[in-house]
Amino acid sequence: MVLAARTVGRWHASLASTALIAALLIPLGGVCKASWKLVIALTGTPITALENLLFLLMAPGFVLLAASVARARRQWVQSTTTDGRQGDTVGVWLWLLVPLVGAGLAVAAMPDTRAWFVWLLGVTVVANAGLLIQAGLWARAAGGGRLTIALLGFNFVATLTLSGLARMDDGETTAWIQQTVNLFAQGSLALAFWRLHQRLVPTSIPRAAPC
Repeated sequence: MVLAARTVGRWHASLASTALIAALLIPLGGVCKASWKLVIALTGTPITALENLLFLLMAPGFVLLAASVARARRQWVQSTTTDGRQGDTVGVWLWLLVPLVGAGLAVAAMPDTRAWFVWLLGVTVVANAGLLIQAGLWARAAGGGRLTIALLGFNFVATLTLSGLARMDDGETTAWIQQTVNLFAQGSLALAFWRLHQRLVPTSIPRAAPC
């Protein structure tokens, strides 16, 4: 995620901070969920707030990062300048209205349910797909697309697979399967964004030429 943010900052300087904040929100949500599990393992008492922070942080993070990558890719296509329009930053932050307002309306309409959670989960899935699509389009346009696109596609399929695996009966075998799939999912994403960063943030030329 940080590599994606650094790529954004290279081609749209005014979005560098926004993309970095988004890149940090996503793993922070995961850390909160992992901490929730650790507390249960150590004390047997769940802290609901830690569990809820998973999608409360990941949904805004994915929305911001997907929008940032989309704007930076457009900037890369249009010119070799890196400044971009300052108004783009405001436009990207306005996308936060989607997860936050939707979750707020869900709480107001159905206060005794977890409708807000379902909404944020849906936003996260859609925003994640949008991020992968934008990254894939950028990689293809930059001439390094096939393997990168394959890695991004594998990540998305593996992520959906994890949702299905979460419905399996609890147990050590299930946990090992889930964590193995997750390891390969995150590894493929890291490699894909590393390849995109190498292609789009060259050290000696101003812009990556298509292969």
